Amino acid sequence: MQVYEKLRQKGELTVRVYAMISAGRDTFSEALSKGPQVDSKDYFFTARSVKMFIDGALGPRGALLFEPYSDSPDTSGLQMMKEEEAYSIIKKSLEKGFQVCVHAIGDKGIHIMLNLYQRALKENPVENHRFRIEHASVIQQEDLLRFKELKVIASMQPVF
Repeated sequence: MQVYEKLRQKGELTVRVYAMISAGRDTFSEALSKGPQVDSKDYFFTARSVKMFIDGALGPRGALLFEPYSDSPDTSGLQMMKEEEAYSIIKKSLEKGFQVCVHAIGDKGIHIMLNLYQRALKENPVENHRFRIEHASVIQQEDLLRFKELKVIASMQPVF
């Protein structure tokens, strides 16, 4: 973030950057204490979102599923973070005004995150939270409606 800021100050940042702070880094607490960074002059650098991972990728069978993989019945994916740890990150980020973006590909990972987002919003009802689920590839029918109800953005990429 310091590099982007230096480039912006020198006028050498020629593309807009919307940075996500990694919840898994040592610098997470420091970033939270500073709060969101929004360049109101020209909006070339913004850091007001937090990124975390609840599961892995679908190809290597790391996406967290309710059912085992059909071609690998001994696994149903990986949960990369405990729910209470994820909730703590969501709660702290929401309180400080950060958008939370989570990598969740499998239906169980997505279900867990929607539950955690719902819990956080019940305790701290922020209207424009802009919670996101990155990739959102395998989704249970009932959770499709929850995206709308909770106003969670399904950030889907064509490759997924």
